[in-house]
Amino acid sequence: MTRTPPAVSGLSCSLGSSRLLRGGYHDVNLGSAGGYVEHFYLKNGYQQAEYMVIISDGDRQRLGLDGLDVLRERHQDQDDLVLNIAAPEGYSPAVKSALQRRLEASEVCCIFWKPITFRPQ
Repeated sequence: MTRTPPAVSGLSCSLGSSRLLRGGYHDVNLGSAGGYVEHFYLKNGYQQAEYMVIISDGDRQRLGLDGLDVLRERHQDQDDLVLNIAAPEGYSPAVKSALQRRLEASEVCCIFWKPITFRPQ
């Protein structure tokens, strides 16, 4: 099992990769704001691992989740349901938009993954 640090920016990852590796971390997951940020991550070797879907006043019972691989489920606030859904097809703006429509989500965020590598300077 690999350990992934919570919310590490690309800059701090490149500057502190040796420290992260010594700490037992082997990869990094980053959430994307969308648009050019997603393209930046793809261009820099990240792969999309999952979607984080936020559904206001989310009631799991009324959602059509058939065919979706829900990795994690939690409540962000009293009413907001947050689902992390696998993205086996990789990055796809069309799938992201379809998820937002299908689940009536207030937000869909791409979660990108990349192994940590150390490059001595």
